[in-house]
Amino acid sequence: IADCRMVVDYLWELFKPIFSSSEIIQAIHSGKKSKIEEKYKDLFVSQNKEIVYNNLLEKLWMTETSKEGNQQYQYGGLYLTSNEMSAKHYAFNSFAGGELGLTAHRFIEGAEIIKLEGLHSDKIINSAIERIEAFANDQAARNPVVVKVRNIEPSYLLTDDGKSIDWFSEHFICQHFRYIKKDVKLDLDNAEYLKK
Repeated sequence: IADCRMVVDYLWELFKPIFSSSEIIQAIHSGKKSKIEEKYKDLFVSQNKEIVYNNLLEKLWMTETSKEGNQQYQYGGLYLTSNEMSAKHYAFNSFAGGELGLTAHRFIEGAEIIKLEGLHSDKIINSAIERIEAFANDQAARNPVVVKVRNIEPSYLLTDDGKSIDWFSEHFICQHFRYIKKDVKLDLDNAEYLKK
């Protein structure tokens, strides 16, 4: 997690000059290409990496909004969902170390495709990148799993963006949660291993 945070923070500073979600929104409305699409989309497409490009844009947007204070992308708690399909989706996307790990992995992958200047100019960052990529690319260890968490204490649940829950509100519909109780024991006896 520490490596992922460090790499995301470092690479965000390198990506920031070429990425702006407000510029992308303006480009969509004007029918023109954004700076990042104009310069790099064809490069990803030519390498059959359009999915990586789209996922990179999503991760750049998530990081930008996190830096601007969006609480949905402030990692550190245990995130839970009551929706089985969402749990399986998260499990399949956890191969790089959860959402933060996937963000770091996509930043690294995108920076390498773009040949982003400054990518390999720091030894500490390079070591973190190697650890993240070794984890993300370990096919033998890639076993998606959904763990059912038993004995949830509702007083420790927040919405996924860190807000208190009004359990008695008629407007309360929440499927994703942040569980803030420390030292939660996850039991693999309650795990469902998913087919890759």
